[in-house]
Amino acid sequence: MRMCIVVLASMCATLVQAEAESVNCLSTAPADCQRSEIIGGNYAERSFSGGNFSGATLRDATFARSELGVALFDGARIERVNFSGANLVGSSFSKARLSEVDFSGANLRGARFDEAVVDPAALELAHTCMTMMPDETINNQDCT
Repeated sequence: MRMCIVVLASMCATLVQAEAESVNCLSTAPADCQRSEIIGGNYAERSFSGGNFSGATLRDATFARSELGVALFDGARIERVNFSGANLVGSSFSKARLSEVDFSGANLRGARFDEAVVDPAALELAHTCMTMMPDETINNQDCT
């Protein structure tokens, strides 16, 4: 029993260290989080413009009202992430896999979702103009 507790404590320490290292990628400008894991956390109202999240896993986190213009999420796995009200102008989600993502009120002008796997309903409450959809059509719904 005691050995089990020591092993679990060691595993937890390793997980905490790995988590801290992956979140450190957000402290650089622009954020360089390629192939990182960002699990949990509140990054609302912060600037990650031009950040690179390609191939990363983002899960159970919030980037509400954050600046993420021209950020790269190509090939990323994004689950239960809140991007509501975020500025994602010119961002790329090419070949990303998104599930249970909140884009309500987000600015997706010029964003790319080509070959991405995303529920179309997730994009309905976002502002789209010149936005490339998963089927590679251009959505100009909110161009004025």
